[in-house]
This record gives sequence, structure tokens and C-alpha cells, in this order.
Amino acid sequence: MLRIFQHTRKEAMNTRKTRKYLAYALGETALIVIGIIIALQITNMNDERRERQQEREYMASLVSELEDHVGHIDAATKGNSILLDDMTILLDLTSAAARAHPGADSLSESSLRRLYLYSVKSTYWHIVVEFSEGTIAQLKNAGGLAIIQDQDVLMRILAYDQGIRFCRGMEQETEVYFHVHEEGQKRLFDLSLASEAYRFIEEDFMNFLLPIEEFDPLVEHGQYLRRSDSESLLDYYNDLLFYRTSINNLVGCHSGARTKAKELVELIRERYGR
Repeated sequence: MLRIFQHTRKEAMNTRKTRKYLAYALGETALIVIGIIIALQITNMNDERRERQQEREYMASLVSELEDHVGHIDAATKGNSILLDDMTILLDLTSAAARAHPGADSLSESSLRRLYLYSVKSTYWHIVVEFSEGTIAQLKNAGGLAIIQDQDVLMRILAYDQGIRFCRGMEQETEVYFHVHEEGQKRLFDLSLASEAYRFIEEDFMNFLLPIEEFDPLVEHGQYLRRSDSESLLDYYNDLLFYRTSINNLVGCHSGARTKAKELVELIRERYGR
């Protein structure tokens, strides 16, 4: 009887020990799990802080980039506006020459010279905008767009990116019309009379934006037109008109991009305190 009691007591003690061990083991496991959860939360919080810091850095860099874009657009618009004004005068002069039947003989030397001077002044390239895209490219290519939490800012960035790509397409279209105009000019005018004027422009591309009076002493007198018939003048007029229209469209595209850039800068500063 005593042996049975001792055996039962021993079993009870073993059971209590097992329960204590299990409780201890469960406690240790719970502590480990809690520790893992806390560590994951800390890691997530650190990752979140890093992402928010990276987001703020991206936004600061983007603001600087956009402000550069606005400056480039303003300079290009100023130059292209001067070019457009000159080309408007050139269109009027070409139209008047085409209507002066039967040809150049009915035009005064001063009228022909003025036509020639404005054509020379409008020979060179329109002004394009170099849109540096370091920050936008990083956002797109490195998955940076995913860390932008503000959806309004994200959508504005995407809209602006699409806008400047549209402007690049417009620049390519304008380039095509430029070459058409260039070939028409070579067919119509004796450009050898303007060799000094072209050297003047080549010294500094922006010289083509100077007043027409700056070009007068740089152009020789002579037979300005290779062809003086109305049809040739009208062909040149059409080439010039399409080229001018494409520049005007490009200026409008740049203006739209400028508006988007300014609005995006204001939004970023509002949302990110920059």
C-alpha cells in the first residue's frame, strides 16, 4: 500500500515537473516570438523611416530639377519669341515679293535686301529645352515611384513626365520642318552674300537673336534671289509658314510644361515643407 502511494506521489511530482517545463518552454517560445515580432516592427519602422527620408530627398532634388527646367523654358521661350516675330516679318516680305509680278525686277533693292536679311537671320536653329531628368529617371528606373505616398504628387510627376516627352516629340517635328525650310532657302537665295553674317552667328549661336540692324553691315549687296518667279517665292513662303507654325506649337508645349513644373513645385513644398 505504501509502495503504491509512493509511486502515485512520484508520478504526480513528475507531472508537475513536466507541466513546469512545458510552461517554461512555452514562455521561452512566447518570449522568442514576441522578440521576433518586436524586431520585425523595429526593422519595419527603420525601413519606413529610411523610405520617408529617401522620399523627402527625392522631392528636394526634384524641386531643384524643376526650377532648372523653368529657367531653361523661360530662356527658350524668350529666344523663340524673337525668332517668331522675325519670321512673321519674313512671311510678310515673302508674300509681298510673290505678289510683285512679274518678279524681282519690280521690287526695289531695299525691299529685296530686307527680305534677304530676315531670311539670313532666321536661317539658324530654333531654341530647344534640355530637360535634365536625373531625379525623374531615378524615380522611374529604381522603383522610387513606389515610395511616394502622396498620390497627388505622384500623379503630377507622371503627368509632367508625359508632358516633357510630348515636347520632345514636338521638337523632333520642328526639326523636320526646319530642314524643309533650310532646303527651300538654299534654292531661293544666294547665301554666299551672307558669309560674314553666318560667321558672326557661328561665333555665338545666340547672335541670331540680335536686331536686324546688326546684320546689315555683314551682308554684301548683290543678286539676292536665285529665282524671282512667284511660284518659287510662294514655295518658300509655305516652307517658312510650316516651320514657323511648328515653332509656335513648340513654344505652346514648353509653356504647358512650365505651368506643370510650377504647380508641381508648389504642391511638393506644400506637402513636404520644402
